[in-house]
Amino acid sequence: MIKNWKTVCEIHLTELYVYHQAISTIGQNYFESLPILFQDLARALVEIIIATEELATKFNELYVDLFRLTEQIDLVTISQNARQQSKYRLGYIIDMAKAETLESLGEREEGVKLVERYL
Repeated sequence: MIKNWKTVCEIHLTELYVYHQAISTIGQNYFESLPILFQDLARALVEIIIATEELATKFNELYVDLFRLTEQIDLVTISQNARQQSKYRLGYIIDMAKAETLESLGEREEGVKLVERYL
């Protein structure tokens, strides 16, 4: 059960990092570095990331010592992996926006080509 929690925490943290990185990149590249989330939502996202990192740290401190587990939650590795995944996710978001724009301009087939890459 503890190892399952560790896995779920790592997956959750990865998703949070990917989402945060994608939002930051979109804001920088397409909106002149202006925030794209409402201020309350952006703050909540950061708070969730911080709280989840704290849980991971507590897991490493308590459960690894208490249950003699050798595997720790590696926040650095998770963050690095999330950067790579964020590039893919960002490409997906951009391609879906392009496909939607192409369809609204009457160029449905071009939009479908973009979407088909992800099927």
